[in-house]
Amino acid sequence: MEHRELIKTFLYVFVDAILLGYIICVMAGCISLRPNRVDMCSNLQINISENVTDGLFTSSEIRALLDAHGLNPIDKPVSEIDTRQIETFLRQDPLIEKAECYISPSNTFCIDIVQRTTILHVMSDDGRDYYLDNTGKALIGVPYVTDIIVATGKISPKYLRTYLKQLGNVLVSDNVWKDLIEQVHVLPSGDVELVPRIGNHIIYIGKPVDVAKKLERLRKFYVYGLNKIGWDKYDYISVEFLNQIICRRHHNESKIESVKEEQSVADETLKPKEKDII
Repeated sequence: MEHRELIKTFLYVFVDAILLGYIICVMAGCISLRPNRVDMCSNLQINISENVTDGLFTSSEIRALLDAHGLNPIDKPVSEIDTRQIETFLRQDPLIEKAECYISPSNTFCIDIVQRTTILHVMSDDGRDYYLDNTGKALIGVPYVTDIIVATGKISPKYLRTYLKQLGNVLVSDNVWKDLIEQVHVLPSGDVELVPRIGNHIIYIGKPVDVAKKLERLRKFYVYGLNKIGWDKYDYISVEFLNQIICRRHHNESKIESVKEEQSVADETLKPKEKDII
């Protein structure tokens, strides 16, 4: 009886082994008949984060940049694409703060870009030409052109760190001033003039301190003053002093006017000497 059970068990094991071997052979044959499959990159998706200033480049420009350096991953085998190499290349661009690359399950090559927040295009008297970001970093050798506020005049590195960075951040953080102001000009004394896109006048803010307060007073003057009397009545508007706004009429008019908020300020305190006070 025990002998019969052993034979029966052996037969079961033998049959199972044959079946297993058969299944393995069939699977191996099926695999050998399949063509070798190579996953190819099918698409390129570029995501560029937005910030308070207009974008300095577009996804099409990034694509063209990759094409020019032979780094466009489209139609390349996924296994041969070096995401780290493309990340390193993009991060060398002075306007890119962060760049991350990855391949999606659908074989789409994705690029996520965080661009720097540029606040001013500096063109100083010493011949230097660069963009300034919101952290005070000078972005040199930028290959793109963008329509942001231009800063000119006597701009030293110390002045940039001490005053210009803060002034630029105040201007671009407010949609009114970001769209209205075209140029920031630094005088040899360190005082600042602003050139608006509309109106035939210059805005004098003096030393760039308490800028937000000065601009808020200017905003009210625009709304309740120039909107009623006309934007071309004055050629020079000073908000240097916190208690009044001083304006100078065009040269064909000699009248001086002043609107005082708290107390009078002697005429000689305003530069230039020919002035109108409002």
